Amino acid sequence: RRDIVIAWRGTVTHVEWVANLQNFLKPIYQDIPCPDNDVRVEAGFLDMYTDRQTKDGYCKYSSREQVLGEVRRLLAKFPNEEVSITLTGHSLGSAMATLSAFDIAETRLNVRENGEKIHVSVFSFSGPRVGNVKFKGRLEKHLGVKILRVHNKHDMVPKSPGFLINEKSPAWLLKFAEDIDIPWCYTHVGVELELDHKISPFLNPNADAACAHNLEAHLHILDG
Repeated sequence: RRDIVIAWRGTVTHVEWVANLQNFLKPIYQDIPCPDNDVRVEAGFLDMYTDRQTKDGYCKYSSREQVLGEVRRLLAKFPNEEVSITLTGHSLGSAMATLSAFDIAETRLNVRENGEKIHVSVFSFSGPRVGNVKFKGRLEKHLGVKILRVHNKHDMVPKSPGFLINEKSPAWLLKFAEDIDIPWCYTHVGVELELDHKISPFLNPNADAACAHNLEAHLHILDG
């Protein structure tokens, strides 16, 4: 089949670092059409995905508009072929890939006029948590997006946001936190593939924390 690949880069600018720190949950329906008003994602990630600056010649169209427009163009270009859509990214790019996959599936951009459903998958590297339990459920069960979440066990980024209440918390605590609308209740999505750079004879086991987040190290370990 023909695969459309969307690759998102990680954090570079100061504005993006600020967005990373806006770790409170925001209803996704305010920016991406979604029938479930309880589906929430990290506000900074959602803003970066959907914001645009009309007075700026470089940002007249949001990342969302640019990606969805290009996917539409490519799907129209290959109407008679079997097609899949794969999204990938590292760190912040992982969050953007996850949001973008949700958007493509939720807006049914991956459904052709004849009803054929195009497969959507995500390969996430060193990604932070993106949304709440409702986001996870809708993305995986209702929309059927397949996600492989690759991370280094010594990396701190995948442990955030949601240090206190997350997928490892008891089910009753997660439900209680969502019922009273705690804005810091996050859960990871997809299937986990945990790596450990300290077992590689080619990598420094005592390197600093930033090295545990390094994409090249992740790819090296995956390569065996």
